[in-house]
This record gives sequence, structure tokens and C-alpha cells, in this order.
Amino acid sequence: MSRLLLLFLALWCVAPAGFGQDPMFSQFYSAPLQLNAAFAGTSFAPRIALNYRNQWPSHNAPANAYVTYAASYEQSVERLNSGFGLMLLSDAAGDGILKTNQAVLA
Repeated sequence: MSRLLLLFLALWCVAPAGFGQDPMFSQFYSAPLQLNAAFAGTSFAPRIALNYRNQWPSHNAPANAYVTYAASYEQSVERLNSGFGLMLLSDAAGDGILKTNQAVLA
């Protein structure tokens, strides 16, 4: 019984970390950190990206849309031959009943 309880608690702790679907942008090349965190610092200049997506907009039913905002900053660190980045993302569906906010450090 204790093994079953321990397994249940372990799965319960890990479950919030798993996401079924990530928000996608149609122009994925303009949101490199959203695509893969390893893209942080690949350009040798600081890069700021602002993205907006409004999927299925309608003039008479704005509540049916999926709206996504994203902002990211990345910087190359030549000394480390690497880079770092920060991405903030907000995704809302419908009237905002289902809303996801993320802050990602890469």
C-alpha cells in the first residue's frame, strides 16, 4: 500500500510539469526561444522578439479566439561560447477561462 501511495505522490508532483500542447506561432523563425531553448545566443548580437497570435478571430465572437503574446530576449556570451535568454509567454483561450503564463530562462 505504501508503494502505491508513494507512486501516486510522485506522479502527482510531476504532472504539472507536463504540458499537452505548446502554443505555436505560424512564423516560428521569429520566435526562436519558443521553438528550442538551445537557440539562445546563436546570433552574436542581442536579440529581442515580440510575438502576437490571434487564432480564429471573429468580429462578432471574440471569445472564441486563442490569443498568445510572447516576449523574449537573448544575448550571446562569447567568453563562454554560449548564450542565455529569457522568454515570457501568455496564452488565453475563450473568455480567459483557460489561461497559461510562462517564464522561461534558457
